[in-house]
Amino acid sequence: MKRFILSTILNVIPLVAMENNQLSNKGLLGETFIKASIGTTSFGDKETADLINSNINYGISGQIKINNNLNFGGSVGMLNADIDYNGITGDISTTSLSLGGLYHFLPNDTIDPFVSLSLAYIASNTNTKYQGQTFSKSDSDNGYSISAGAEFDLTNKIFLTPLLSYTKVGSNDASKDISVKIDFEVQKNIYLGSGINIDIDKTDTNYYVNISFKF
Repeated sequence: MKRFILSTILNVIPLVAMENNQLSNKGLLGETFIKASIGTTSFGDKETADLINSNINYGISGQIKINNNLNFGGSVGMLNADIDYNGITGDISTTSLSLGGLYHFLPNDTIDPFVSLSLAYIASNTNTKYQGQTFSKSDSDNGYSISAGAEFDLTNKIFLTPLLSYTKVGSNDASKDISVKIDFEVQKNIYLGSGINIDIDKTDTNYYVNISFKF
């Protein structure tokens, strides 16, 4: 069902954009901005879903405009989750950092495709308690992420961005994600948005909302 909804959105986007081809690109892509987001993740793997009682993820990201086509940016994200499973309690915290560049091809058009390459770093801490004993584990690793997508100017104030990404960190299996996000300019240079990100293999699904400030 999730993939059907995404497929429907992706099919409709070009039609809407064609009807608005007189618009100029006024979204966040290619601009200097800072964004704050908060969300939660639904885990597709039953074992993980049973283990995690609740979770919240939040972060800050931003980018700087270098020229009409090139941007440089980064992000900091955090995931906090509670563990409660068959007498095992505890928590997991994960911090992720990324830094990289983005190139978009048609900055003045209503459909603006882009590619990005980022370096990634992830650190995690797990604390569990079982039958009076406490166990702790810390881990960290680094890798990279490659993404491709496009920003569609649906109106002068509504911007929709589908995105495909490939991420490889350490010896872990690569992650292949599909995302769709939408941003609304609620007043000059202030945007409210929401999005969904699905891990294609694991079907983990992240839902989030965000606020952005363009400079």
